[in-house]
Amino acid sequence: MRIIELLTAVQTSLKSALPELYHCELHGGRFDLKELNRIAARTPSIYIACLGSKPLRDVATGESDLTLSLGAFVVTGDKQGLPRLEGVINLAEAVLLQVTNNRFGLKGLGAGTNASYQNLYNGAIDKHGVALCSVTWEQTIRVGEDAFASTGQVFKDLYWGLDPQTGTGNENEYDHAGGAA
Repeated sequence: MRIIELLTAVQTSLKSALPELYHCELHGGRFDLKELNRIAARTPSIYIACLGSKPLRDVATGESDLTLSLGAFVVTGDKQGLPRLEGVINLAEAVLLQVTNNRFGLKGLGAGTNASYQNLYNGAIDKHGVALCSVTWEQTIRVGEDAFASTGQVFKDLYWGLDPQTGTGNENEYDHAGGAA
């Protein structure tokens, strides 16, 4: 599993669930005011980013689990009959429901957990005529090579072990019937 595969799957899922968005794009990270100036006219939009990760955790297969912090930044403007604050909250709620427990049809991916909403309102954002919030969540992906999957056989190093003196396999010390030679 690759991080970009997950981000693309999230984008596809949100586009499908919210087809009337002006933009649903991958984004490099969090927003500053300069970035907001660039996108403020194109609402409603959602920008998806990987915000970081927890340290890798090794698993028995030789692979590692990587827990990512993901974010969907929601930007709305006033629409006839729907103020921007109401629009941003409605979209954030939809994103929360979409990412929670979702595996986006991918293998090697844990369900989305710990989804939360953050209101990013401030006076400078309000002056742009938009509302901005983020939905963040965690998703664990399995990375690396599975020692069991490549050949359909288990590598002998996983059950024969290594000779502590030489660092090589010690299979010669045993007969293949399971006892000592």
